Amino acid sequence: MNIPVIDWNSANIVEETREAFTHVGGGRFYNIWSEEENAQIKKWFSTLSEWYKTAPIEDKQAFQVTKSDNQHGWIPHDEEKGGETTNPKRRGDHKEQLNISHLSTLPDIPEFLLEDLKKTVPLMQKKGEEVIAIFEKVLDVPEGTLVDVHNNCDDQQIRAAWYLGADEEIKNNQISCGEHKDRNGFTLLFSESPNKKLQVKCKDKVWNDIEYIDNSMVVNMGVIMEIWTANYLYAPYHRVLNDVDESFTTGYFMQPHGETIVEHIGPNAGEYEFSMTVNNIRAELRKAHMRIKNKK
Repeated sequence: MNIPVIDWNSANIVEETREAFTHVGGGRFYNIWSEEENAQIKKWFSTLSEWYKTAPIEDKQAFQVTKSDNQHGWIPHDEEKGGETTNPKRRGDHKEQLNISHLSTLPDIPEFLLEDLKKTVPLMQKKGEEVIAIFEKVLDVPEGTLVDVHNNCDDQQIRAAWYLGADEEIKNNQISCGEHKDRNGFTLLFSESPNKKLQVKCKDKVWNDIEYIDNSMVVNMGVIMEIWTANYLYAPYHRVLNDVDESFTTGYFMQPHGETIVEHIGPNAGEYEFSMTVNNIRAELRKAHMRIKNKK
């Protein structure tokens, strides 16, 4: 099964999105930015790559995540497993990563990144809301049903990763990002690296490459939206394989407000009763993850 590629300007974007996210759970939208916006995205990746490759290790350590807050800060190589990989035997990811939360104020951010980040966050948030508006049409729900609960950038998180090129020293059973599903609503993945080896496992259980296209983003469906739509939308497993060349990516993870009450919407609504807050769903997903982790 090919990974869908959807032109942002397509007259059939709603139907193409429906097909992509009910069967694959992910797709690449292209022609998404204006010339000015695209230039800013490219500048962000230039700044990000320069920081990763030139900042002294002690400078990075000053922003390292802590046990009390692992959602904000720098994560060293080999210390994360695909966000929360489903494979407990997988070694830590072959990457460094910077998690950025509190996006409205951007506290405790490396000064080198701050100026470009302030210009980039609004672009990603706006594009995310535009994507979600398309899904409202896919699901035939009133305008604002989903956008209005994803409109606070402080609910979102950026994960900016440096996938190091694989070499002879790479450990067995270690890839750039271990296989996993996202536990949020919608994930937007941006990259200026043609060699990034992102793969999605479709419903046919086959891993498929997602080819690079300039001026584009990959959108992955999160588990919360899969639950919200009673499995009408599909949240896929995905991973990043190693490549001899390095690559950089920025994931924009969009989460509904925590107290939002999730009751089924879309074509599958009404098949059975369901009502739970987003925070309670996330708590149940964390418990499930810990059961997997403890099998190691």
